[in-house]
Amino acid sequence: GCYGIKEVQSPNIERLALKGVRFANMFSTSAVCSPGRGALHTGRYPQSNGLMGLTHSPWWWHFKEGEKHTASILQDAGYETYLCGLQHVFGAGQAHKFGYQHVLTSKTEAENTVKLAAGFLRERQRTDNPFFLKVGFFEVHRKGGSFKHRKYEPNESVHIPKYLADTAVMREDLGRFQEDIRYFDSCVGRILDALEAGACGRSTLVIFTSDHGIPYPGAKWSIRDAGIEVPLVMYLPGSALSGGKVYQELISHVDVLPTLLDLIGVQKPSNL
Repeated sequence: GCYGIKEVQSPNIERLALKGVRFANMFSTSAVCSPGRGALHTGRYPQSNGLMGLTHSPWWWHFKEGEKHTASILQDAGYETYLCGLQHVFGAGQAHKFGYQHVLTSKTEAENTVKLAAGFLRERQRTDNPFFLKVGFFEVHRKGGSFKHRKYEPNESVHIPKYLADTAVMREDLGRFQEDIRYFDSCVGRILDALEAGACGRSTLVIFTSDHGIPYPGAKWSIRDAGIEVPLVMYLPGSALSGGKVYQELISHVDVLPTLLDLIGVQKPSNL
């Protein structure tokens, strides 16, 4: 795809990158889910916002009282705020506390999530009132120790990262993982198609990113590059975030929220 791995095709993410801008050196603030996502949505490091571990059992980490989430900041600025799918920075039933006015679904698997997100974007006709839609998929996490959507065919081309052993077992597992990526990419395409077909396609900023590196030894749960390297693609038609540019500057999750707020003219919280 657009990040240089020829064996894994992700044409829809590449399509977004060719229209927008791609950041080649984007890193998470954490090698696991919740702290990375928390930094993305507060613009603050985990040790500052309090979310230093996973939010579910047996860890139960949470934000410090008073932390401002993206949705809360944008709601205060007059945006309609929607959550669709995976969020993993607060507990069940807390979406409204963190600024989400509407929850399209709290289920996390892609098929249900993409159907609702695409339907929302396709049917939304209002262009006079801004909205924030957070879409999160469980894919490409493991489920029950494996990956859900595709079987591995031994004759397929598989990318083996240099820090992993090239064995038959590893090839099969990576093959399943990479097929899950292809499925995930098709879901991204359905959302982009729906946005382009709707009334808001020419005025909506799209941000595509992830929370941490891939779920393998030496990657997720590790602070080596493979554990914290993540994609970041942004696209806003007719703006500086268009034209297929690639930026090599080193950036992190904590840079995204303040940059977003500057771009849309919303005042940043005093702690940013």
